[in-house]
Amino acid sequence: YLPGALLAVAGRFRRGDVDVVSGHAMFVDEEGREERRFEAPPVSASRLVRVRGGFSAPQQGTFWSRACWDRHGPLNADLHVLMDYDYWIRMAAAGERWAILDRDVAMFRHHGDQKTADLSSNLDMLRERRRVLNAFRTSARCPRRLQSDVARGLRENRVKELREEYAVAGAPGGA
Repeated sequence: YLPGALLAVAGRFRRGDVDVVSGHAMFVDEEGREERRFEAPPVSASRLVRVRGGFSAPQQGTFWSRACWDRHGPLNADLHVLMDYDYWIRMAAAGERWAILDRDVAMFRHHGDQKTADLSSNLDMLRERRRVLNAFRTSARCPRRLQSDVARGLRENRVKELREEYAVAGAPGGA
């Protein structure tokens, strides 16, 4: 966490009008050199379930209250890389009050030993996203108002999967 980050997050929670707080994150390489900045935009369930919307909250810069944790339970340990994404969808769909701090609060260091470094391709992540969206769509947690957004997200995800499959198959040495 960056200096002053936890104090800023605690101050935002102290106001009593939010359940989740996200701040911006810096992505750095193994030597700590900045690669890019991930600004946390406003979060909505609709944006999260549509693939083009992508992740609305940087995992390393997001905090939630104990009461929120009690309402939504633990992260889904059966997921390899999208535990946070699944949790964001659950919280946003339930109407948790989400605030964005307009400041950098965390850094994420890219390195060869991180969990996502062993992904053979983006295809693994897309397949896991499809699992998350299908599970959400068929759960009692998915409100009717999100059904068409989830369906759209699944269609867009499938198109991306097919493109990845084609790229892998068409690449020299591909399947």
